[in-house]
Amino acid sequence: MFGLGPLLEYPQSFDPGIDFDLTFIINSVLPESKPVFRRFPGLQKRRQRQIERRKARYKKLKQKYPVISMLIFRESNLEKDIGAYDFGLKKFKKQGYGSDVVMMNTNVRGPSEDGWLMKYHALFRKHPDTGICGISLNSQNTTQTPPVFDPHVQSFFLYSTMEVLKEVFPNGLPGADFNMEKDQLIQTGEIGISRTILDQGYGLVAAMFPDFQYKKGQEWTLPAGDLRQLKQYDKRANKL
Repeated sequence: MFGLGPLLEYPQSFDPGIDFDLTFIINSVLPESKPVFRRFPGLQKRRQRQIERRKARYKKLKQKYPVISMLIFRESNLEKDIGAYDFGLKKFKKQGYGSDVVMMNTNVRGPSEDGWLMKYHALFRKHPDTGICGISLNSQNTTQTPPVFDPHVQSFFLYSTMEVLKEVFPNGLPGADFNMEKDQLIQTGEIGISRTILDQGYGLVAAMFPDFQYKKGQEWTLPAGDLRQLKQYDKRANKL
């Protein structure tokens, strides 16, 4: 299963093996309003009441799930997950936070075993020059025809450190500040994050292939393509 409920339920059902605080960022509490809402004050007030009711329900999640240390409402859905990741990282910078960080969305399934977070903590440190650790790795940029070789960690789960992220992305994550179509966001944001990590000399690793690290220019020895489209990997590509 995946979605908001399991994302909050499962992490506290299994011992992560390492302590963590969860910052929960909610994009655009309601869908973006259409111009009609700006022309009719009555409708705008109704929308505001809807927003407040929705926020109240989200706030109850913090009471139900103690794992949530901070609940943040992001007013827009600009650049979706990448925008939210960037939003959170900028807040961490202002707070002076300097340790490990995981960016994940509701497409993640699991965990289903104890030690699930320690696994990524250890894998990230297996090589001294890892920049991003994820669940799975893709070799191709499938937004282009034909797909081109453009290795990247899939963005529904990204494990790194603030030290690496501040060095590689001093001005924020790529694609976080522009309104893009889905394919362009994947290319600029998801793939762009890994591409920039590689360009800075760091490597990519993933739990699905724990003995493999990819660095720019090295031989790619894993299955090619999008793993979610390969039968032997499709059910594991987003599973913690």
